[in-house]
Amino acid sequence: ACDETISNSKDLVFPETNVSFQQHVYPFIKLNCAYAGCHNEASVAGNIDMSTYTSLFITPGLVDVEPDHSRIMQVLEETLPHYTYFYRGYITTNHITGMRTWMKEGAKNN
Repeated sequence: ACDETISNSKDLVFPETNVSFQQHVYPFIKLNCAYAGCHNEASVAGNIDMSTYTSLFITPGLVDVEPDHSRIMQVLEETLPHYTYFYRGYITTNHITGMRTWMKEGAKNN
């Protein structure tokens, strides 16, 4: 299971608890946010790099252990405008809940 590469975020399923940055959050972000032309280290759209765990914490408020204060959660839950709504078809309720859970669990690099 650890050697599997997920190439479509629809195949990514977050657990209800013990969300892992390496197994769940990073693949989700890489497929939906940190790719060429958007928030990867080369493109840095909007001055936001989401390509590594550390880079998620460089932009104040991007990640917060109180998910309602997180800009990522606000974009995912559509309370903060974002310009790539065409890509939302790849983001499921499970992904949104999983990202929220990861933050509530301390947004660990696990």
